[in-house]
Amino acid sequence: WMHGGCGPDGGSLLAFVDQKEVLELFSSHSNHSTPEEWAKTGHYLFQSRHYENALHCFQAAGDAYIHQQRFVEACLVRSKAEKLSKKSGEVSKARKLFKEAGRLFEDIDELVSAAHCYSEADQYSKAGELYHQSAQRSDDKTSARKLFESAAAAYLKAKQYLKACSVLEEAEMYEQALKVLKDASLFADAVAFARKHKEKILPQNLRLLAERGLLYHHGRRQEEGMDNALGLLDSDEAREALLKKHRNHLGHRPLVKLYKSWVPPRLADAGDVLDGEGELMEALDLYIRSGDPSSAVKASRSCVHLVSLHARLQPGLRLAVDFDKEMEAAEAAKLLGEVLA
Repeated sequence: WMHGGCGPDGGSLLAFVDQKEVLELFSSHSNHSTPEEWAKTGHYLFQSRHYENALHCFQAAGDAYIHQQRFVEACLVRSKAEKLSKKSGEVSKARKLFKEAGRLFEDIDELVSAAHCYSEADQYSKAGELYHQSAQRSDDKTSARKLFESAAAAYLKAKQYLKACSVLEEAEMYEQALKVLKDASLFADAVAFARKHKEKILPQNLRLLAERGLLYHHGRRQEEGMDNALGLLDSDEAREALLKKHRNHLGHRPLVKLYKSWVPPRLADAGDVLDGEGELMEALDLYIRSGDPSSAVKASRSCVHLVSLHARLQPGLRLAVDFDKEMEAAEAAKLLGEVLA
């Protein structure tokens, strides 16, 4: 019933009561007022932000109004903190008073008001905790959503990014939660979160995260992280396009790995990549294992390159190999085995 005049914005529902009217109210109640009349006057003064006088009224009303007494006391401390915060050089004192007001509100289970005060006192982690508790208690979805957002904002100020993400996830605000992790460069957590809620994340955001996560983990030589980032994409074709886009930065090995893991494996394509990088031994093996007759031609060409290399290294070695383009892969494999031996 009292919260209209002591919310975070300090607004009032009633017209401001001047000091003369305050004195008249006290005079009329000082000798014969009942507890109910004292409480009614206290409420009126409270709404007009005369907290000290309102507190006196509720104290006069007795123990039946103990909660109101403590609530007004907390508002009074916060009001003093707000005034100090506007004065130059008084910020430190203001924060101490905000913290004290937060404790008073928390003691009477006024968690939202307490959270606001703790936030003003730079106690962001505590504020996030109380906003979160308030959100979990709320029966109104709109109010709960706002409280979850306030909790996340407080945790962000405390640089507790995982907690911020957690409360947003609880509120089913998946895009916002993912943004928290990306902005904090927590790409391993961001990728894990996106994989968990893949159906609730926009496809374009998944693609962007896959790209950023891939480059991030490559820079740290975290192969598993690279694989997880690529796993956010829906197809091998999309993964191939991304790896080709960044081949100059990533090197050729991730593309070879992708071709090997393709279903069915694209061994000949993997061999082409290796052949182009001068890794002839592995290229030969992949060409032969591919079982494709056309790969035998590629294998023979690579074999000639390999023999030529050996000839340069060992001038006494001269071996010419010339395969017919129609030769079957099995025959090529046998002959290549003899050559390599």
